[in-house]
Amino acid sequence: MVRIAFNLAFVDDGPLTGPGYYAVQLFENILHLEQRSSAHDIVAYVQRSAMVHFSSPARQHIVPLPNLAGRIARVAYEHLILPFSTAFSGTDILFSPAFVSPVWGGRRLVATICDMYYQVIPEMTEPFQRKYWSIMIPVTAHLCDRIITISGNSKKDIEAYIPAARGKTVSIPLASRFAVPDAAAQPKNHRPVVLMVANLTPNKNCAVVVQAIAQLRRKGLDVSFVHAGKDHVGLLKQSVAENNAESFVSSLGKVSDEELAELYQSCLTVIVPSLYEGFGMPAVEAQAMGAPLICSDRAALPEAAGDGALYFDPEDAVALADRIETVLGLSDTGRRTMVEAGYDNVRQFSWAKTARDTMAVFDELLAVP
Repeated sequence: MVRIAFNLAFVDDGPLTGPGYYAVQLFENILHLEQRSSAHDIVAYVQRSAMVHFSSPARQHIVPLPNLAGRIARVAYEHLILPFSTAFSGTDILFSPAFVSPVWGGRRLVATICDMYYQVIPEMTEPFQRKYWSIMIPVTAHLCDRIITISGNSKKDIEAYIPAARGKTVSIPLASRFAVPDAAAQPKNHRPVVLMVANLTPNKNCAVVVQAIAQLRRKGLDVSFVHAGKDHVGLLKQSVAENNAESFVSSLGKVSDEELAELYQSCLTVIVPSLYEGFGMPAVEAQAMGAPLICSDRAALPEAAGDGALYFDPEDAVALADRIETVLGLSDTGRRTMVEAGYDNVRQFSWAKTARDTMAVFDELLAVP
C-alpha cells in the first residue's frame, strides 16, 4: 500500500497558528476521504504533547515523536532524525505543510509554502525566521517534486522569487472552520463593535484599526474595537498608548471556537487590515458567520473575500474609517445584502475540497514512475 507521511513536527501543544490549523484540518479531512477507498496508508509524525489537537480516529494514524522543546530542537529533529524514520518505513510521499521540507525521507517530496511574507515585506519578519526561510524555502522549492500554496497570489509571488518553483507550484485555497448557516436564519442583534481576529505580527497592521476608530469617536460615533488573538510583542498595546485608546480598545487573547463564533455573529463588522496574507482565513470565517467584512485590498485578500467585502488601502486610516461608517449607516436590507454576498463567496471553499485537491496532487506524483 502507498504510504503518505505528514511531517507535522512543527505542531506543539499550544494554540494552533494558521499553518498548524491548516495542517490538522487537511490531515483530518484526507483521513475522512480515505475511509471510503483505503487506497493509501496515511500517517502523521506529531509530537506527543500535540496529539491533543487531533480527533480520536485521527490519533490512530499518528506516529508519536518526542516532545521537542524550542524551535532549534524541532528544526534539528525535523532535518536530522525524522527523515530516517520516514524513509525506513517506506514512505512514498513525505508532505511538509509548514514552508520547509527535509531534504530527503520519501520517494517523493511535497511541501506547502503558504506565502512569501519574508520576501515581500522582509522588514516585518523576525530576523532568525527571515534568515532560516531565506535559506531553506528556496532549497525546499528546488528539491520538492511539487509545491502547494494557498492562493493564486502566493503562487505568483513564489514563482517570482524562486525560479525553481516555476512549473511545479499548485494553488489550493483554504476554508472556514465555520459552516455557512441556513440562509433563512435570522441575524443576531449586533453591537457597535469592530472585530479583528489575528495573532498579531507586524503585517497584521492592527494600528490602522485603532487609528480609524479614534477618528470615528472624535466625530461622536460610539464605536469600539475588540481584538481576539495573541498580541505576542505588544503591537496593539503600543498602538493603544499612542492613540490614547484605552477606553475603546480591548484584547481578549486566545478565545474558544464557541466564543469566536459569538463574536463574529454579534459584531458590527470584521476588519482584516493586513499588509500581506497568503490567504486570509479570518475573512472567510467572518463571511461564514454572517459578519459584514471590511478587508485590505492587498495580496491574496481580494481573492479570498471575493465580492463579499468592502475594500480599503491598509495604509489609509481615513479610508478605513469611511468603510466602517458606511457599515454603520446600512439599513437592515443593506446589511443583509452584504451578509448574503459573503455567504455566496465562502460557499466556494471547503476543507473537503482542499483535501480532495491535495490528494489529487499526491496521486499525480504517485502515477509517475
